[in-house]
Amino acid sequence: MKTKLFKLTMTLAVTFSLSTAYIVPAMAVEENNNESIQLNTVDKSNLERIINQYDYDALLAQEGYPMYQKQEIKDALENANTVYNNPNVTQEEVDNAYHRLNNAVNNYDRYLPDSQIEDLITEAELELKMTAVYTVESLAKLQEAYDNLMNVMDSNNRDEIDRLAKILAEVSAYQLDEKMDKERLLYEITSYEYSLSFFSYTAESKATFDNIMAEIKAIYNDPNATNEEILDAYIALINAFDDLVLSPDNDYNKIITIAEAELQKTNVHSQRYLNLLSTTLNNLKTTINNGEFTYQSSLLLAHILFLGDVNTIPGGTPDGSTDTTKPATETKPVDNTVTSVKTGDDIYFMPLVATMMLAGLGITLSKKYREN
Repeated sequence: MKTKLFKLTMTLAVTFSLSTAYIVPAMAVEENNNESIQLNTVDKSNLERIINQYDYDALLAQEGYPMYQKQEIKDALENANTVYNNPNVTQEEVDNAYHRLNNAVNNYDRYLPDSQIEDLITEAELELKMTAVYTVESLAKLQEAYDNLMNVMDSNNRDEIDRLAKILAEVSAYQLDEKMDKERLLYEITSYEYSLSFFSYTAESKATFDNIMAEIKAIYNDPNATNEEILDAYIALINAFDDLVLSPDNDYNKIITIAEAELQKTNVHSQRYLNLLSTTLNNLKTTINNGEFTYQSSLLLAHILFLGDVNTIPGGTPDGSTDTTKPATETKPVDNTVTSVKTGDDIYFMPLVATMMLAGLGITLSKKYREN
């Protein structure tokens, strides 16, 4: 009896084991098939949404928009419909079609006004001189974009002028690499000292600034100064100037008066520079009247006055033997390569801001390529 029971038990065990051997793999195959089906599912919801989001015929019928941009939208829309109606496309192809159409629509901008194109050109002319601020390689990119635009400026090809102007704006805004060495530090020292003449401050705060500036100049004159020390000196200069200008004693009447006086010197400055100065001054007045933060606007105006006065990278030695400051009333004739800035309410609002945030603070050139 025990033997029969043992045999029966073993038989059942073997039977269950064999059944499991076949059942488990079958279940596994079914699970893998489900997983495969899930992996092959393509989400076209975003692509469908953007295809149906706009009345593309009406969009493309609008006047004042470049034909090359209209063609980009047409091509992207055709591609999007083709991909959407294809049952065998991959998720990557769907995503690429969506991004292509989305970018084409987002980049659909009116022709840049002539005044803004002129500003782009004059700003590039300024930046090309700023070898103390930007690397040789990045300036070469800017030179190429500038030359390409200038080669078509006298043509009647409005589309090509607009296209190359926007490329120049892109390079100027995002592809200029800054450097930090003694040449750059000298440029910043000169710029900051010159800008002092445009602001009001107490004798005590000025004394504090002078002490810090003396330490910064000592680093500049130290032949063994490291790049880290130079960078630290630059940051210290930023902080010192911020503390000086942002004091409660500061007002903006001084810089406004100086700028208004410069606007009267029509026999000294080029018309392009005068237009730039006038627009920037009006922007500062607007921010003051609106009770807005005016620090950036005032520094921009100060930097334009500074660059418009010297017209080139400032020289001199900041060791105390040579006064690198220049009174705002001492101006030199300015040729047509004078500084420029993007201003206005258009989506291409690219101010040649005289302040850059280095470690959250600073004065240099920063621009915003696109602002909706």
